[in-house]
Amino acid sequence: MASKIQIFNMALSRVGTALISDPDGFGGGTEQLRLFWDLVLDEELRGFQWNFATKRTALALLAATPVGYDYAYSLPTDCLFVRHLLDEDGNRDDTYEWEVESGELLTDMEDARVLYTREITDPNDFSAIFTSMFAARLAAEVCPVIKPQDGKKQMNLWRVYDLLLTKAKYSDAREKRKKQEQTNAFLLARGASALNDNADES
Repeated sequence: MASKIQIFNMALSRVGTALISDPDGFGGGTEQLRLFWDLVLDEELRGFQWNFATKRTALALLAATPVGYDYAYSLPTDCLFVRHLLDEDGNRDDTYEWEVESGELLTDMEDARVLYTREITDPNDFSAIFTSMFAARLAAEVCPVIKPQDGKKQMNLWRVYDLLLTKAKYSDAREKRKKQEQTNAFLLARGASALNDNADES
């Protein structure tokens, strides 16, 4: 979707300063952007279940039995944040307790499956709306260093980030379709009958 230099320049453009040509160079806010990149990216990926960063898989069982649980599983090498366990049909399963310790998932579930957020290092894997939001967050983070006297600009950048974050979450949610719970027709009929009875009595 966008390279690192493009995201850097999107952020600098929002701050209102000169663009750069080398993300590994110096000056013009480049060092500050590099300083915040990994931290902000990790935080944003963990903060929401983004579709582009979501994976599901069966876990590999480890030989040792952990204290307090029946099983220990190794996590995928690209696992950044475990969201929840899955049943055999791939649906969320809240039956079992679980926790992550030292890169292992501990639980009583046999043949555990998980849905997780993967670690992403290539910005080309970001969705377009996430890219815009991420660049806005970077701009808000580095603005106090690049333009320390412009408090109004700093506040406006955080407002832009908040708006884009809300928009990104809404857009991401629209890429999912969940089965709607079926309403019991019999209960509906009873409810309608009760309403009619009450109307007759009044």
